[in-house]
Amino acid sequence: VQREVAQFWADLGRLDLAFQYWSRAIETGAPGTAALFSTFRQLLQTPAGLAAFRELALRPPSWWERFFVQTARGGTELALVQALYDMRQVPGAAALSPGERRGYVARLLREGAHEAAYLAWINSLVPAQRRALGLLYNGGFEQPISGFGFDWQVVKHERASISRSPASGAPGQSLRIEFRFARTAFDHLSQRLYLGPGFYRLVGRTRSDRFYTESGLRWMVLCTAPDTAMLGESRRLLGNEDWLQFAFEFAVDEGCESQQLRLVSAEGFRVDEATDGVIWFDELVITRIEVMSPAERARAEARQAAMERASGGAEAETQDAQDTQ
Repeated sequence: VQREVAQFWADLGRLDLAFQYWSRAIETGAPGTAALFSTFRQLLQTPAGLAAFRELALRPPSWWERFFVQTARGGTELALVQALYDMRQVPGAAALSPGERRGYVARLLREGAHEAAYLAWINSLVPAQRRALGLLYNGGFEQPISGFGFDWQVVKHERASISRSPASGAPGQSLRIEFRFARTAFDHLSQRLYLGPGFYRLVGRTRSDRFYTESGLRWMVLCTAPDTAMLGESRRLLGNEDWLQFAFEFAVDEGCESQQLRLVSAEGFRVDEATDGVIWFDELVITRIEVMSPAERARAEARQAAMERASGGAEAETQDAQDTQ
């Protein structure tokens, strides 16, 4: 009945009244919510629909977040998703929900709109989180890991636990990774970066407790768009009972639109290697530098040459296969 009354007012052009009854239908759990949301998306493409949504956005109904997240996740044009998001930020509107922010940033990242995603993510941070901002976010691990936007991303590992915890010899919180005889390559901790073209140095500290590994772990920085490429990597980190500092330099080229920092097994192809024990990380910082050191530049050139040789070998194999056919 609520839906029929809503349609009556919609046919008369009174979308303000129609939404009152549509909202009641959705809130009572009536079937057909997905169809209603589809209708709402069609209305968004009309001037009258946009005007009605602007009024709703000031005091959004209970279903708004679910509608927005599904709209942002689906195939609706990005311009309409941005319009919905902008409606929620006008003066006097209720505060954006975490779900709306997450859905919007995720859609921007999927579209490759890295700058807009970074700005939207920064605007979502509370004062305590803003104090952890830098070229690398929360490198001291004093803030909880949210997995949102440009924060640390943690992927579940069956034989490794990633958490924040106080560590001996370090103030506040540190990153703690406990391995339990893991035999699969580690590639389960990362952070998106948004760096401009130039030269950078990453510095951090590490220590371990009864940490055993054959090949060790390694931090690496990758370019992720428009193409994937290695930009720099740390030395092998095999663990040490005392805190030790590690550092490496890398260059971001003009065409690299976004980057990613990852902690990985130093030899990811060794699937049978056992890793056990606890390793800690703290005080990770990325700073901009004027030029790379001669040693780091030589490492970068050697890495680039190796990648080109590997790429040339793959192309040759492909050409041989085509010639054989």
